[in-house]
Formats: sequence, C-alpha cells, structure tokens
Amino acid sequence: MNSSPYSTITRPTLLVDRTRVDRNILRMSEKARRSGVRLRPHFKTHQSAGIGSWFRSHGVDAIAVSSLQMAEYFAKHGWRDILVAFPFNPREIDAVNRLARFSHLQILLDNSASLARLESELKSPVCVWIDVDAGYGRTGIPAASEDEVVALADQVASSPALSLAGLYEHAGHTYHARTEDEVQQRFRSGIVKLERLRQILASAGHDQVLIGAGDTPGCLLSEDFVGLDEIHPGNFALCDLTQWQLGACALDDIASVVACPVVSVYEHRSEFVIHGGAVHLSKERLGSGSDAPLFGKAIALRANAWDPSDVLGDVVSVSQEVGIVRVPKDKPMQVRVGDLVGVLPVHSCLAASALGRFVTTEGQCLDSMGSCAGGV
Repeated sequence: MNSSPYSTITRPTLLVDRTRVDRNILRMSEKARRSGVRLRPHFKTHQSAGIGSWFRSHGVDAIAVSSLQMAEYFAKHGWRDILVAFPFNPREIDAVNRLARFSHLQILLDNSASLARLESELKSPVCVWIDVDAGYGRTGIPAASEDEVVALADQVASSPALSLAGLYEHAGHTYHARTEDEVQQRFRSGIVKLERLRQILASAGHDQVLIGAGDTPGCLLSEDFVGLDEIHPGNFALCDLTQWQLGACALDDIASVVACPVVSVYEHRSEFVIHGGAVHLSKERLGSGSDAPLFGKAIALRANAWDPSDVLGDVVSVSQEVGIVRVPKDKPMQVRVGDLVGVLPVHSCLAASALGRFVTTEGQCLDSMGSCAGGV
C-alpha cells in the first residue's frame, strides 16, 4: 500500500479513477444519443474543473450546477451554457448580472416575486426554466397547478430581458423507491406530467418549450427518455453506495473512494478505526429498522487501483473525524495501524463537497471549488 499516490496521503483524501468515470460518462452519453436528448450533466457531484474537462470528449457542452458560486467557478473554466438548477435567490442578483454578461445563463423560477426582482434589476438577457414539482415535494410549482404555471410563463414571456426555455423537474423521490421498477415508474410519471404542462403552455401560445429532468437513479435505470429534451443527472459519473443499493449501478461502477488512514485496530471486537468521519463522509447512511447503519464500505487499496469487491468491513459509526469499521466475524483482520484503506461513500456528492479536492489513481491533484493544496 505504499505505492504512489498512496504513500503521500496523510489524511482523508478523495481518490478518483478516470477509467471508471469515462466508462460511466460514455454509458450515459450513448443512452442520451440513442434517445435524441441532450445530456446536461449536473456538476454538483464533483465540483471539479479537472473532472469536468473529461466530459468534453464525450460531446458535453452544457452543464447544470447547484449554485451561482458554482456557476462562476465553471464559467471561469470555459463553460458557457450553464443552468443553475436551484430556485433563483433574489439576494444574488449581482452574481446573475456578472454571469449573464458573458455566458448563456439559465435559471429556475417558481414564483412571481423572484421574477419581479429580475425584471427590475437584470442587466443582461437570461433564460428561465419553470421549476415544477412533479412528486418530490421539495421545490417548484405543483404540476397540478396548471394555471399558476401558465401565469408565470406569461410573465416571463412579457419581460424584455427574459426568455422561457422550458419546464424543469428534479425527481428526487426516486431515491426513496424500494425497487428498480418503482424508480422507473416515478421517473416516467414526472415526465408525463411535464408533457401535459407543455401541451397546456402550447395552447396558451408558448411554443418550443423544452422539458428537462434527470435524477441519477431514473436516468441510470431508464432505457429511453421519450418526452424529454434534456437530462440532468450528476451522480452517474462517480456513483456511490446509494446508487448501488437502488440497483442503478454495480460496485465496480463506483469511481471514487475516500482514502482513510487506519489509526487503531481492535481484534477482540472485530473492529478497526479510521481517520475518516462525518466531516469527510457525511452522516448519510443506508439501512433502517433493525439493520446496522452503513456509512460506507471499507475496501483494500491495491497499487494504483482498487477492487470494490475486496471489502474489508462496513463503516458502522461515524463521529466528527472518526469512523468505526466492523469486520465480519468470519473474516480475518487484514489491516494494521498505519495502513490506508478506501471507503466507498454512501453519497459521493457530499464526500466531494466535504473534501474539496480529488487525487487520481495516477497521483494527479485535480482542481475543484475547494482547495487542492495540502490534501496529501
């Protein structure tokens, strides 16, 4: 375990395997091409200009992000067609004006109050997607509130600096599905609701309205995207244990692990302790009821690679900096104090955001919204 880049790692560090990432992007981009839809990947998953550049070779030229700060970061790295997939925050009108001057900025709206702020202070043209709640219950105008959607579309169309791009939905409720079929049913149900709204908008004089959607489970498990113009998945590029549990990916598709030093070994209780806790892995967990909580799976790191099936144990507890890994009773303890193990994350987006940097399996440190210095 002392081969590069692992020999230089001293604290929790996010490793990424480009071969796996490229394979995951290729799979999704080919599926999008077969369906005739645009792949607009959500870059909140990795938040890295370095990883973002890998998408270009697959024909990706438009992205989604989760904040205006993230939009500015990627705009500085050459991305021009950017959808901020988060309801417009009127307090950030200055950031919108900065970005709109030199990029094809697209934002979400679901209320007339935010639109009024845009109309009064916007200095450059911006495209608007109407945020629709088709079942998730987080943000957006309820899909059944058809008159409200039409009224907001009318207001957008009447504003000189705004243009209506389309209808947007994040089907995050697919993450709460219990079966693969249920994931696909929830994903498809949202598309049907958006298609109905598009027909209603067309009757009201709003032509060429696009439909965009794309939670990762729905996009990974669906074979086609009939009815959509754009898909906006993000986590498909890295994947994680949540996608694996949903049946949306295989363990071997998980393209990032958190490298964590082993700091204590307790053979009498079949556990070892890693420097890798909630501030690195998050407190996202799998399992419920009588199941032991799962905060990640510890795997062996081999030279400049890892085998996700080589599981050493489950991360069953996390505090701020510490994780406890439980080794199955029928398996020998395979680690020593000072070793480095990889942890397959429950949620790769949160791990990437928490750690703020990536190191490739070749030892290259990748730029991200966080610091790339001092992590190894």
